[in-house]
Amino acid sequence: EEKKIYATDVVFAGHYESDGRSDIIKNLIRDDIKFKLFGPGWDEFAKNDSILSRLVPIKQLNSYDYNKAINGAKIALCVYSTLNLDVYTRRCFEIPATKTLMIAKRTNEIRSFFKEDSEAVYFEDYSELIMKIKYYLKNVEEREEISRNGLKRSLIGKYDVNGRASEIINWINEYKAYLL
Repeated sequence: EEKKIYATDVVFAGHYESDGRSDIIKNLIRDDIKFKLFGPGWDEFAKNDSILSRLVPIKQLNSYDYNKAINGAKIALCVYSTLNLDVYTRRCFEIPATKTLMIAKRTNEIRSFFKEDSEAVYFEDYSELIMKIKYYLKNVEEREEISRNGLKRSLIGKYDVNGRASEIINWINEYKAYLL
């Protein structure tokens, strides 16, 4: 029953925001990518859109179901919030931790966490995104190797909540030392 709900080629699990993410999703659907969408705020926007309305109702996920949605996909799309001025987001750590291939907008910050095309996959524009999605859907061994490498990097890099909190504490201590 859960496979029916979550199994897909590509998933995006995140909130609606008027920042172009809906255009990416509509293009993926137009390009016949087996795609699932989860998250808050989508229903209101999608119900009036000829393409996205097919996805309504769009389920909001608790943390348990979020994990199932990411694990149910071969590739998980990571989009940054322009309202928050994100250059990476917590999903950049959560997706590789599930051993699912993450494809995210290329930024210097995200590239400092995961090696490109070795531990995660990045894109600059839609044409690069669709090319890479199609490539990694066909090339299962490469996709799975990058997924395994992403998980390993997550563990080695201590990208879990405790590891990230330790890094923040270190930054605070460095800043305090600078002030004193």
